[in-house]
Amino acid sequence: MKLKYVIVDQGYAEVPILFPEFLTHAEVASWYRNKIVSGGFCYFDSEEYSCYGESISLKVQSRGEEDSKILTKCFVHQES
Repeated sequence: MKLKYVIVDQGYAEVPILFPEFLTHAEVASWYRNKIVSGGFCYFDSEEYSCYGESISLKVQSRGEEDSKILTKCFVHQES
């Protein structure tokens, strides 16, 4: 399933926000006061997220592999 995402800079960490395609990146970004550092589209493929594309409404691009690592770390349970 394809989703949209933004990465929000909280000052102490970059936090990913996932949301459905019917919402715009700008709409979701308006709910946060912090800086949006990247955004685009993503999908989950067996064990990790893959990020790509851009947000036209926010004029930011996906950082590809860097964003994919953040989403995977935050949303995929990894056993120690």
